[in-house]
Amino acid sequence: MARKTTAPAGRQAKVDVAPPARKGKPAAVALADAPEPSVGPTEQSELFEQAIVRFRGGSFTQAKSLFEKAAKGPVLEVAHVARVRARICERRMGSEAPAPMGAEDHYTYGIALINRRELDAAELHLQQALTLAPNGDHILYALALARGLRGEIQLACESLRRAIEIDPRNRTHARSDPDFAEFSHRQPLASLLFPDRERRV
Repeated sequence: MARKTTAPAGRQAKVDVAPPARKGKPAAVALADAPEPSVGPTEQSELFEQAIVRFRGGSFTQAKSLFEKAAKGPVLEVAHVARVRARICERRMGSEAPAPMGAEDHYTYGIALINRRELDAAELHLQQALTLAPNGDHILYALALARGLRGEIQLACESLRRAIEIDPRNRTHARSDPDFAEFSHRQPLASLLFPDRERRV
């Protein structure tokens, strides 16, 4: 997934491309040179989800411990968010008001899930990110990718069209994105990505 799963930027070690990271937004990271993780990707995901449940419930001590374990996993995007959350837990020990995940947190985690092809969970996080940032073209781009990989071409086209309306560069990104190549030839997405080709026909 070459631009931001990127969104229109992020990905486990297997992702070749991530949608372009712009304005400091997280991108998928290849893990080839990363140190040996102490937990696997599935366990990392489970630990992170468990930590979020504890975090939202105000159990910051338990959440911190789970986040720290998730931070030792192989998916760098998840590890980064987990470390940030662990630090927040430290500051909120004894507090009853947990802070919700922000749009970029959901986006980053969604990208990691796309890279592992956990597409249902990825779409859930991307939808939450989009609720918090309705004009996030990188989020729409990633959502289009998740939907396209699930075979929902019409929905993918709608999400990508909105991303292109916000930033026309997303059309170029999608054309060269290896992950989009899996389904970019299918209509109506092909017409959206290659309008000149359609007019020549």
